[in-house]
Amino acid sequence: MKNSIKIWPDLNDMTQALISYSNKTLNVENEMHIDMSNVRKANSSGVVLTLVWL
Repeated sequence: MKNSIKIWPDLNDMTQALISYSNKTLNVENEMHIDMSNVRKANSSGVVLTLVWL
């Protein structure tokens, strides 16, 4: 099963700190697909928090 996470439109430090990506359906042995097609704004803190959560 493919792991997929859709990122919110604002990839900033505030929203990414509130979102937990831990999900029991995610299989760590499979590839992780991060859908960033919806992202409109991003800052470095938001990108770092997103990558750390994953």
